[in-house]
Amino acid sequence: MQLTGTGRVSKVEEFEVANVESLRLGRDADKIACVVDPAGYYWEVLERHERNVSEALCKVMLRVSGDLDTHIKFYHEVLGMRLIRKAHLAPGHHECAYMSYNPSERDGTWIELLLSDPAQVNDKGDGFQFIAISTKNVFQTAESIRKANAPILQDVGHFPGTSITSVVTQDPSGWKYVFFNEDDYQRDVESRQHVH
Repeated sequence: MQLTGTGRVSKVEEFEVANVESLRLGRDADKIACVVDPAGYYWEVLERHERNVSEALCKVMLRVSGDLDTHIKFYHEVLGMRLIRKAHLAPGHHECAYMSYNPSERDGTWIELLLSDPAQVNDKGDGFQFIAISTKNVFQTAESIRKANAPILQDVGHFPGTSITSVVTQDPSGWKYVFFNEDDYQRDVESRQHVH
């Protein structure tokens, strides 16, 4: 079993199971259980038989509103991701787009952009802060964000409470992204490992 968002889960019965359904993704016949964590967040636990996943984090699903193509353009031009595919989950359901840094859904982690009612998108709750992405050059990344006419919420500087150089932006639905300088982030992680 794989828990979308956190890692491997062995005891789904410990969670409140909200819904169980079968879904076909590519050649894999996957079973999905939606569970609710103690903070009230919904997670998909995926059971996959044919897929050998090296990363436990499969995907992050974000509800977006407005024009899906505008979001795809942002994720491609600003975040540097590629569109894996667009789909309708089922007849009468919303359209979604799958974006990734990898060439297919079978490789690494991807972001699912689910076109939703604006009321569902606007309520992001208090728990979500941002998604962090590493970059080799924060200054070039900031320039790419500007060229794409995307907002910069925090210009290049040290991320609060760290020595990591970063820049912060957000997508058209308000989801925040922080680009961390790879070398700074690695040094920060290593320095925290040596603190007891």
